[in-house]
Amino acid sequence: MSSGPIDEREYMAKARERARSAGVVRQRSSLRLHGLIRSGIRLGLLPHRGQLVEGQLVDDYATSRNAAREAMSLLAEEGLVTRRPGYGTVVVGMIRELALEDISAQRGSATGAAVDNPHEYQNIEIETARIPITPLLRNRLRTNESTVWVTEWMTLRDGEPFCIYINYSLGNSARQLGTDAASDGLLAIFRRTYGRALGRIDTTVESLTCDARTGRALRVEAGSPLLFRERLMVDVDGNPRECNHTFFAGAKVSLRSVTTIDSD
Repeated sequence: MSSGPIDEREYMAKARERARSAGVVRQRSSLRLHGLIRSGIRLGLLPHRGQLVEGQLVDDYATSRNAAREAMSLLAEEGLVTRRPGYGTVVVGMIRELALEDISAQRGSATGAAVDNPHEYQNIEIETARIPITPLLRNRLRTNESTVWVTEWMTLRDGEPFCIYINYSLGNSARQLGTDAASDGLLAIFRRTYGRALGRIDTTVESLTCDARTGRALRVEAGSPLLFRERLMVDVDGNPRECNHTFFAGAKVSLRSVTTIDSD
């Protein structure tokens, strides 16, 4: 077998020809089915406490029984379903959808509009303190300051741990979190705190492994995947003002971004 470079155009042409000759076939990928079922749970099409029946999944998703079993095993590992002999597979977890640019789990936009009922959320302050600045934060915030404010919060949704939010900020005092129902949103709070308007938010999302302490706080097992979101808040003059980190239980959160395409 040749180990030379793959000609992408030739490979795709052969793949398309194989697909045409095979006609319509059942999906045998548990990965695809897992993704489709997760989307159904996230969108509420597969309701909480609803039952997932293997035979019905095979018919509805035109898949194989092996793929259905493997997908349900993955969902069980993520805590989204329970599987019990005699009771079948039941949806018990919810996937919470957030806009990627949200200020927190509670806020739906930079101006203070909420995506969800704000009364579903409760924010618990863990610590607010002035701490020595680290080399990383000095680099990210482009500052020569020797200290930085840190505020750490635990956010609950429906009484269950949802995320841990940590904000590092410059200035004379820690910035108001702005997640109460009466908040006027991030843009107004940012201007009041720093005297300049917010110019842009640089967002990075990555996956990391949960440590034991964070696992106890979020009620997930150590070693579980977490979604880690870092955001750098930059004012209109190009000066970084704060950097915040949010840790979500990865299996039960999705981050949404909407891109509008200008047809002109």
